[in-house]
Amino acid sequence: MSTRDIKPLDYDEKPPVESSDRRTSLENGVGEIIHTINASGHRDQLQRHYGPLQICGLALNIDSAWVAFAGSLILSLPNGGPAGVIYELITACIYYGIIAASIAEVSQKSE
Repeated sequence: MSTRDIKPLDYDEKPPVESSDRRTSLENGVGEIIHTINASGHRDQLQRHYGPLQICGLALNIDSAWVAFAGSLILSLPNGGPAGVIYELITACIYYGIIAASIAEVSQKSE
């Protein structure tokens, strides 16, 4: 294979876009859709498959974890004392921050 047979990579080549896509689209002068981009300006790599009902169900399911947190708080007072409660609150805040970021990512991917 010689160097004449090698085709350079074309990074501007875009995949075809379905007509049912409701996200931001770039169009040429004739009105044809060239490709679809998301809010960050990049093409989507994954298919969106979460709707508003699924996201609300996930949020309600995760929000019920406060009941388990209150139960573990009762156990940490006699076992770890006040210092154990403080460390548990810090750890719980970190984990709930991660959960909130995950829900935000899932909701961003919805249609």
